[in-house]
Amino acid sequence: EIEIRCPQGVECIWAGQVTCAMEITKNNILNQVTLTDSAGSGASTGQDFQNYQILFSVTPSPVAGQTTAGDDYRLTMTVSQLRY
Repeated sequence: EIEIRCPQGVECIWAGQVTCAMEITKNNILNQVTLTDSAGSGASTGQDFQNYQILFSVTPSPVAGQTTAGDDYRLTMTVSQLRY
């Protein structure tokens, strides 16, 4: 789900956000998570699951006066093993 995010070059009261709802299964354990990336922050809130951290980002950021086609959006997900 992509909500309206504040375009580059525009000052907004609220920058907006992107959310990604997903299901993760490992060792027959299902976990439903929603990751959130606030516009302009450069990093998602992340989610820890079964000794892994999951982050994502969505590109491109909106630009004032330009329309981005849905097919042009890319979601990049990073899964890293946590080390304690």
